[in-house]
Amino acid sequence: MANISELRGASEGFEKPAAAIALAGADFDAYVVVGDLVDFDAEKARLNKELATAEKELAAAERTLGNEGFIAKAAPEVVAKKRERAAELTETIAAVKAQLADFE
Repeated sequence: MANISELRGASEGFEKPAAAIALAGADFDAYVVVGDLVDFDAEKARLNKELATAEKELAAAERTLGNEGFIAKAAPEVVAKKRERAAELTETIAAVKAQLADFE
């Protein structure tokens, strides 16, 4: 089903192969060699754009959450939702930075 040509197990310290993308799970890291199937420059540009957007949105959320007037006047559900969104953005930023690290 996966149409793979090779599957290897590796011990800790295994380095990412060239022209590969990384997939990470709770208990594993996997590298998929994609060769010429992916335009790495375009993917890096897309990730940088996604990172900039997420960082901008997080900065706005943090400004809002740092505003005592907002916290005092807004409904608790609105404040909670804003905090949840800030946490999601923090996770997104970390994930995108990890993906960008693959390009170095």
